[in-house]
Amino acid sequence: MPRGGSTRSDRGPNPKEGGAAAYPELCQKCAATKTETVHCQCDFCRDFAFQERILCDLTRSVQDRDRFECYAFRPMSRPFPVKGTNDTPDVRKPNLLLSLDSYKYQHALAVQKVRRDPDGVYVHLVYHLVWNMANRKPLLTHRPDTRGLIEDGFSACGEEIGGFARVLWLASDHIHVYVESDGEKSVDAVVKVLRRVSARTLRDFLARGARWEGAYFAQTVG
Repeated sequence: MPRGGSTRSDRGPNPKEGGAAAYPELCQKCAATKTETVHCQCDFCRDFAFQERILCDLTRSVQDRDRFECYAFRPMSRPFPVKGTNDTPDVRKPNLLLSLDSYKYQHALAVQKVRRDPDGVYVHLVYHLVWNMANRKPLLTHRPDTRGLIEDGFSACGEEIGGFARVLWLASDHIHVYVESDGEKSVDAVVKVLRRVSARTLRDFLARGARWEGAYFAQTVG
């Protein structure tokens, strides 16, 4: 079953061009003391070994290097995890979304349909989407009902995205979203709809100035 991940934004030059000096100074200091590979405060990232560098790339891609701001910065005094303890993530852990019986069944059924009637096959796309709060501000746990409010917005836009969307996990500074789509809308169009409807929740119920960042990560599932 094919899988793939990519980030999308209105980014400028590749920050990796020109070596480490091309990265914001804050990123260089953070990377000097960073040893874990996943977001230590996000249960979804930890369980699925989702690398935090993806969130960092999203933040860097939409900010000016000279005016860079990141609330996820790790100070130099942050303790290092001890090798061999539970702080070290198991990167070999399988993707549980792909191991569900329902996905195995759908995949087998799709293969049969392609062989029997290629013209009668419909497109069914499944995405794992991720995007950050602006500057990775930890505002998403400001209200305990934030997830429910965002879910309510998602449930009303099924026709616009050609399927449905659910919140997989709401971390303090980013969101994981599960989407099923009929393929009529591009992933970029789907993300724009979901960000628009959930931005209303941020604006109406969270702290002033709460907003999504302009970049997102998209990964096909199944």
